[in-house]
Amino acid sequence: MSGSTGGTNVSAEPSRLPGQSESASEVEGTRAALLYRPRQRPDDAAARRMAREILCFGSLRPKLQREAVPFVIRGEARNPVPPDTAGQIACPNPQVVAAYHGTPPRIRLPSMSETLETVRALAERRGLNLVAAVPVPRYDAAVRPEARSTRLAPRSRSIIAIGNGGGGFWKAFQRHARENPGWFERGNPLDDFTQVVIEREISPALSTAGVPHTVAYPFMGGSPTLDFMALGKAAGLGGASIIGVLVHPVFGPWIAFRAALLLEEELDAPGAAAGFDPCPRCAARTCVSACPASAVSYPAGWNVPRCLTHRVEHEAQCAPRCAARAACVLGPEHRYPDDELAYHQMRALRAMRQYYESNLRPMRSEGE
Repeated sequence: MSGSTGGTNVSAEPSRLPGQSESASEVEGTRAALLYRPRQRPDDAAARRMAREILCFGSLRPKLQREAVPFVIRGEARNPVPPDTAGQIACPNPQVVAAYHGTPPRIRLPSMSETLETVRALAERRGLNLVAAVPVPRYDAAVRPEARSTRLAPRSRSIIAIGNGGGGFWKAFQRHARENPGWFERGNPLDDFTQVVIEREISPALSTAGVPHTVAYPFMGGSPTLDFMALGKAAGLGGASIIGVLVHPVFGPWIAFRAALLLEEELDAPGAAAGFDPCPRCAARTCVSACPASAVSYPAGWNVPRCLTHRVEHEAQCAPRCAARAACVLGPEHRYPDDELAYHQMRALRAMRQYYESNLRPMRSEGE
């Protein structure tokens, strides 16, 4: 059977992977189906069933039922793709990607929405489960001139923000560190792992698909970068809170923003926290009483000098975790594991101590 999709003839007969039997294509979890253009639903019952069984782009099912995709994949998950060839496959379903063995074919991404799904699927494999897109004008309007996207990519029209909620990214980092002896001893092991994920896995997939993009990180040192707090909020990955971090409706304060991709195509796909502003409606406000430095209050929020002074002068009290953050009523089941909390607290303390010595301690000495 073949169907016409606005002048393009696309066969409904699924193709098979090299060496794959007909029955192998029916393995659960590895099927993809022909997709149809607007309001051209198939009359054939078998074809309709195939359309419902889309897995390659399953999370875009409503959209893809409205748009044509000029290829079909059905396959059996076999040997993993070698690392040097995995990036050549643009299909975002890891199970479908894993179905290829040897050198996989190049597959064109039909639209930018599928680019977003590619990023989501590849990021999810490494615990980066918060991915959303925001148009450049919306982000740029919320930041200082020096943090605008045009400094990094003047032709960019949208930004994909990539982050994690919960401890999945930390677990992926630990696995990577165990597989690479000496990784924990690096100066910035978690940041380096972030770069591995983006630059060896996600960015090559976009490049192979012909998607121009620029990568930005929150840890770019003296180089121009984005305001990741503003980006997370604009992209709907977090809402403001009185404890100084963004919070998510599901993951609470246990989120972090790791990277961003600036694209030349326009995307607008906000996350679940778009417009999220929980603190005014929170009756418990357990974070306020939990802070040993009394550095959190409502509606004033986070008193940065008071917090930093307490952290530096009473280091042991807050070394394991931020008590106010841990007391937040949102997402307690997604709290970072203890070793991750200690890692972040140690890193934060280093930066706080530098600020304290340069700015706060002189003022305290003058007051004495």
